[in-house]
Amino acid sequence: FLAEALRLEGRGDYISAENCARCEGAADHRCVDCLGFGELLCATCIVDAHWQLPTHRVEFWTGSAFERKSLKSLGLRIQLGHSGRAGDPCPLPTAVAGDDFALIDNNGVHDLGVDFCGCGYGGLQTRQLFRARLWAATTTYPKTAATFSVLRKHHLMTFESKCSAQEFYESVARQTDNIHYKKNKQPDHKKDHKDRYPEFLRMTKQWRCVQSLKRAACGHDPKGLTLTRDKEGCCALLCPACLQPGKNLPPGWENAPLAKQFLYTLFLAIDANFRLKRKDVSSEERDPGFGNGRGFYCEVKAYMKHVAENWKHKQDRSHCVAHDAVDKPDREARGTVSSGVGAVDCARHNMKRPNSVGDLQLGERYINMDYIFLRSIAGTELIRFVVSYNIACQWHINIWLRMLGYKNEEIMFQGTRYIVFLVPKFHLPAHIEECNLKFSFNLTKNVGQTDGEAPERGWSNANPLATSTMEMGPGSRRDTLDDHFNDWNHKKIIGLGYFLRRKTTNAVPEMVRTRLALSDLEESLGSDAVTKWTKMALDWENDDSRPNPFETQRKDEHLAKVRSELAAEAAARAAAGEEVAGDVKGDMHITELVAMGLQLEEQQRTLCFDMAATGLHPTNDQRRAMVECTTKLRRKIFAWIEVQTKFFPALADRRESSAALPPIVQRARR
Repeated sequence: FLAEALRLEGRGDYISAENCARCEGAADHRCVDCLGFGELLCATCIVDAHWQLPTHRVEFWTGSAFERKSLKSLGLRIQLGHSGRAGDPCPLPTAVAGDDFALIDNNGVHDLGVDFCGCGYGGLQTRQLFRARLWAATTTYPKTAATFSVLRKHHLMTFESKCSAQEFYESVARQTDNIHYKKNKQPDHKKDHKDRYPEFLRMTKQWRCVQSLKRAACGHDPKGLTLTRDKEGCCALLCPACLQPGKNLPPGWENAPLAKQFLYTLFLAIDANFRLKRKDVSSEERDPGFGNGRGFYCEVKAYMKHVAENWKHKQDRSHCVAHDAVDKPDREARGTVSSGVGAVDCARHNMKRPNSVGDLQLGERYINMDYIFLRSIAGTELIRFVVSYNIACQWHINIWLRMLGYKNEEIMFQGTRYIVFLVPKFHLPAHIEECNLKFSFNLTKNVGQTDGEAPERGWSNANPLATSTMEMGPGSRRDTLDDHFNDWNHKKIIGLGYFLRRKTTNAVPEMVRTRLALSDLEESLGSDAVTKWTKMALDWENDDSRPNPFETQRKDEHLAKVRSELAAEAAARAAAGEEVAGDVKGDMHITELVAMGLQLEEQQRTLCFDMAATGLHPTNDQRRAMVECTTKLRRKIFAWIEVQTKFFPALADRRESSAALPPIVQRARR
């Protein structure tokens, strides 16, 4: 391989050949991008072969090595506005000022000889570039363009690797000049390429916006691109498995019988992400963005108006867990103009919902989360919802009173809504006992195996963008996140068939096993107990004011508390002279013996875990530590057995008889 790589640096099969492969000219030029098997051509032939491939990289043989040479310097000119060689040449070709045109492609930044149509046939210069599949950097007198290919590649690369536009551009620029590709790296050295990063950044933003509008069929709308209420969220990909009246619901779904209404329930999950911050960079006036309100972000003017009008709203402190993002929001907002992002996801299929994302200014304030949630459900005709939120226990308490105080029509809806508020399964154990009973998915009817943690899984895809979006202006950041949320939904949609099939395949055997386990449990409990408990559960499900059958009727008693109570009882009996014979041997009470035995069992369990964790090949230090711990524990157990024998002498005879049995019988008896 090394020998072949070195061979490619030379003339290859043309060591002795001096004539061009296509004519009698000098064989001193080659293209490193063509699959030409090392063909060497003359200057005329290589230009003729590349009239439709102007961004290929050409090298010239100096007599001892190959050096880079542009096709423009060899005389290649690209005529725009006409059909090239197949048609008539333009009678009035017009070059850009100074004949200085840069084209960005996958293999570098190229100095191109471009002639625009000056006779009027080709129309505007930007149109001429677009029809050649070149994206103009400016709308008037363009001097820079990018190929559709490089813009498409950058678009996909950002989705998969989360690289920034600057990182991508520099990787392209290094293919042109791998020494002086950095801006102002060595100002005295003439660069082999022109720095076009600002233009490339602008073109990537435009490309992203136009592709989104094209895919959403906005180009066919006779009303144009003016944003209206019915167009908000039009560029966001919808979850096809979620309920959408008029699309995937049967007629009369709203009048379904009570036993079937759970089928028409929309599952939503709310969460905030404090990694996606934004510094105080640029402004809405300088960087308003392209897709405001058409994607996943709420329309910014209406959203910020709502925040400003309700900024002084007093936030209730948590009566449950100490949630710093709610109780101490200033910690999350220092040095930033946006402390994070709040969002509403589809809880069942883990997709972002349109117009359901908004920037947070000062932690996880209710005024932000209220707007995002209410905006998400305001545009739907659905009636029933299950809403998961890690602080739902406190957030939902006065939500309807707060909604009545808001003045925004965007978040108002008509009619009745039935909403069940729950806490995600992973977050729930950190809440108080009351929340674990009232807001548990496991204790709620008709929610299946929903865990409510969908946003947490989605943030893993967006978090790598935090370092680049933190430095963006407000509009660019919204457009970038909108674009990545849309790609996340796209990948979820194309994998939905496999996902649902796998879920179904796993659910059927699980259902059978669960039913068998339930049948065995009911049989062991007895029919009377099962009938009684089933009635209690059904009564509570139909009327939550009835006693909760899942709520324990007595408080758990911890070991320390039990020992304290037993010690107090023993002390009281000793003081009263009512000590029970046999309860005390020497200075030890029987309760102390039991407590010591429990402690020894716990030490045995810990030692077993530690020994298993050392693996098959422990180090010398690990072996020594295990031997020392085992020896110390054995001594403690023997000492405890001696004390135990004083309380229970009969155990000594039983222990001796067990020791006389064969080892296999001893193990069986254990």
